[in-house]
Amino acid sequence: MSFIHIGNVGFDANYVYLFCGLVSILILYFCVKSLIIWVVQMKFDRLLIYTISSLFIIAIVSGIDLIVGNEMDVAKIALQSISLFGFLLSIAILIKHFIIN
Repeated sequence: MSFIHIGNVGFDANYVYLFCGLVSILILYFCVKSLIIWVVQMKFDRLLIYTISSLFIIAIVSGIDLIVGNEMDVAKIALQSISLFGFLLSIAILIKHFIIN
């Protein structure tokens, strides 16, 4: 059956998209859950803190961008700042690791 025939059976296309979205979120939930459990077990607390803080920043900036509507300029700057911070954090961790050992 193609997607066109699904509408003829009685399913609305929006419900099919909703179902596909829910299945995708469920799969992503289990993948992220196992990833977070692995990160906690390996004691990569800096990676977890960096990831969660980056997600908060992206959510806040996306909300501001939707309210203000300034053509994603704030989002570009935020993403560049997050990537630069991650790069500097990884270099600092490597330097600290080599100094200790």
